[in-house]
Amino acid sequence: MTDHHQENGVEKKKQKKGNPASVVKSNSFESENHFYQKTLNAQVSSVVMHFMHLGNERIVSRYVI
Repeated sequence: MTDHHQENGVEKKKQKKGNPASVVKSNSFESENHFYQKTLNAQVSSVVMHFMHLGNERIVSRYVI
């Protein structure tokens, strides 16, 4: 949970005490310790896969007015 406050006109989030951040070194990341099982077994939908394969120019021409 976070607290929100304004500082110099910019909203800042202040983390409440909990698990501290830790450094993950190369080749030491274990996905099963960081993601839900459902996420580990998820597949990218065909719509998302199609979008990910579009080039930048195609994305701009399709979605930018």
